[in-house]
Amino acid sequence: MAAIGDSSAGGGGGTVCVTGGSGFIGSWLVRLLLDRGYTVHATVKNLQDESETKHLQALDGADTRLRLFQMDLLDPASVTLAVDGAHGVIHVASPVILNPTQDPEATTRFLHNLIRFNQSCGHDRLMLLLLLHACRPAVSGALNVLRAAKDCGIARVVMVSSQTAMVPIPGEWPAGKVIDDDCWADVELLKKKQFWYNVSKILAEKAAWDFAAKEGLQLVVLHPGLVLGPMLTPSPTASLGLLLQILGGQSLDSVPASQSCSSVSLIASLASKIAYYAGQKFDIEDFFVGCVDVRDVARSLIVLYENTTAQGRHLCIESIERLADFHDKLAELYPEFPVYRIQEDKQDWVVRSKTASKKLIDLGVQFIPLDKTIRDTVDCLRSKVPCPEREGPSRAFRAKCGKRSSKKMAAIGDSSAGGGAGTVCVTGGSGFIGSWLVRLLLDRGYTVHATVKNLQDEGETKHLEALDGANTRLRLFQMDLLDPASVTPAVDGAHGGELLQPAVSGALNVLRVAKDCGVARVVMVSSQTAMVPIPEWPAGKVIDDDCWADVELLKKKQFWYNVSKTLAEKAAWDFASKEGLQLVVLNPGLVLGPMLTPSPTASLGLLLQILGGQKFDIEDFYVGCVDVRDVAQSLIVLYENTSAQGRHLCIESIERLIDFHDKLAELNPEFPIFRIQEDKQGWVVRSKAASKKLIDLGVQFIPFDKTIRDTVDCLRSKGYI
Repeated sequence: MAAIGDSSAGGGGGTVCVTGGSGFIGSWLVRLLLDRGYTVHATVKNLQDESETKHLQALDGADTRLRLFQMDLLDPASVTLAVDGAHGVIHVASPVILNPTQDPEATTRFLHNLIRFNQSCGHDRLMLLLLLHACRPAVSGALNVLRAAKDCGIARVVMVSSQTAMVPIPGEWPAGKVIDDDCWADVELLKKKQFWYNVSKILAEKAAWDFAAKEGLQLVVLHPGLVLGPMLTPSPTASLGLLLQILGGQSLDSVPASQSCSSVSLIASLASKIAYYAGQKFDIEDFFVGCVDVRDVARSLIVLYENTTAQGRHLCIESIERLADFHDKLAELYPEFPVYRIQEDKQDWVVRSKTASKKLIDLGVQFIPLDKTIRDTVDCLRSKVPCPEREGPSRAFRAKCGKRSSKKMAAIGDSSAGGGAGTVCVTGGSGFIGSWLVRLLLDRGYTVHATVKNLQDEGETKHLEALDGANTRLRLFQMDLLDPASVTPAVDGAHGGELLQPAVSGALNVLRVAKDCGVARVVMVSSQTAMVPIPEWPAGKVIDDDCWADVELLKKKQFWYNVSKTLAEKAAWDFASKEGLQLVVLNPGLVLGPMLTPSPTASLGLLLQILGGQKFDIEDFYVGCVDVRDVAQSLIVLYENTSAQGRHLCIESIERLIDFHDKLAELNPEFPIFRIQEDKQGWVVRSKAASKKLIDLGVQFIPFDKTIRDTVDCLRSKGYI
């Protein structure tokens, strides 16, 4: 058919069309959009090809919020079908000439024919032929997507171009100036050098800008560098094949006899082969300026989509560096591989910079360090790529890929292959918030020490061990927070801590062990219930981070959970002040959202009971909800922003309990939801900006409607509704 799936249960007004959804970047983008509660229309080339569909259909939320469309970018009708019904488009796909892995004989014939054509007709006609085969489809494909978006009433499109559309520009770009978003590559020079992939990217982007200006369409463009990182796809892309080539000792002006280690399907690889067989040198020093993690590319696309004020071009790169730096870094991290070392640095025109992507950084994007990206890429390739015996780094891969035995004593797993200095201890890692935090930390390349109560209980461990990256970068520790001896093994070797347990003694045990193990910074989860009620709070003032709950009033009302949260947080602040420990605290509201755990937590149980018609008297302290994914994201933001200090209210918006019940009834009219008749929360001043400190750090909260829909969808899918 034209599509697979059903988006009818999707997150309200949040439907995004992702072209090229099955690819390296596209699959990560689909995953993160689903994680944020969007419904996604993802396009693939062939719905019958499981290598394009299976990894997408396995994503969390795919069963209810993902539709797959078979699309040919050069067929406007198929493009319109995928775009129709979406509220925005993120255009990732780029058409290619051939796929060598699907038909290697056709690839060989194509190359030989081009070489013969070149020999008989000369370079000029060869370049014209390549221009028609490589560049016109990219331009036409981009314009077809933009036309479909306009015809379907979509006002905003985010498009992926490439850093190669920005360089080189010899003689025009000022010497000593860092490359930025104003830089356009020299098309004629690229044609002369036969860098057809680069030419196609530039022409497609320029055509897109012209169309957008003429038709009044909002267009934002992202320009990633060389994209590396762990793959969700079943086989590597060209950029990962390039990495394998370097690790195998090959220079990038040579073409390997076989590409069986990788799935190379980009025009760039064909152009390099053509140039090679025609006796010309393919040298990426003419345009390489650095790398970026695929997860950061996907996050940047979402940031540009959600920030409607974002405009123009956006270079997306961890740092501007030279090709010699990249080779040296690979050799430093992997001395066991015969990495080709560049002897002569020809890139004086490249001014190194750590802030070249300032526009994205200002929007809240925090780039994964290159060391982590490389390690995670190699770990992923080790686990997935069957390299042949005499090619590339296969022997070294094999030597390091033996099965590790799991020692089910104090810990499970092995963090030895983790991301450099990035090891984080997460206490309560098997819980509702904890499991999402572990997942997002693994996604960002960290090694994680996660604690559970019982290593023998699969209900605590199985969902964590199934996470991407868990096999090499997750260790599970059995821990009792009241037993300092069991806390120490989990924290030892970590460089940051996340506290997810309420008891005062447990909190202090973690802080003491963190200090003893040399951990300088701890991020702790408290609760919004540690902020209210507070009778003396000024009338008409929005609750903020300076607000502390009245412990004696809580004791009188026997709200013992609230008391424990308040006392634990106060004890933690006292300890941190006395011992000189950096402490940052997150205070979430009522936490909802889809669960990774096998069974619901207390907050989801409360939601189930409200949906069933029960009434709860929590007006004394309820001030709003937050999505579990935003809680996990906020914890990472606080951990990575070392300048973040103090308490941080984490809530989508401050609202009253009557608002919560009314919204549930509106979204789920089939349930007998109790309707509150008398609003007793006059003391609650509604606000959409109560979590301003987190918003200023780049956190973008998932709308409440989406959170509710995704929570109910998840509970339905697991049989609780």
